[in-house]
Amino acid sequence: MEPGTAVRFGMTGDATLPAAAAADGAPAFKVPATAIFHRGSDPAVWVIRANDSTLELRPVAITSYRERTATVTGGLRDGDNVVLAGVHTVYAGQHVKQVRPLFDGGDDQRE
Repeated sequence: MEPGTAVRFGMTGDATLPAAAAADGAPAFKVPATAIFHRGSDPAVWVIRANDSTLELRPVAITSYRERTATVTGGLRDGDNVVLAGVHTVYAGQHVKQVRPLFDGGDDQRE
């Protein structure tokens, strides 16, 4: 999806991504490719801990990469808040403040 005109480079925000089901029935989450951080060759995402708003690097299992998205089938749970961009500029334990998105994306989900 293309961002709205109010979105500027370097802005942060959050998004709610619906869980789908993987082939084995496990939850699957489609996240922007920019959310994936690689520690060596192992994929991970930065999750915002709900109790103290600090970052935790969590290993994930990815079943597919597309042009703009990745499908995560392990390591995430419903309700997890994930850093979607700037993943190479943050660090474990960093205190963050979540920002609501200016544009929710609607139903236009291009890959």
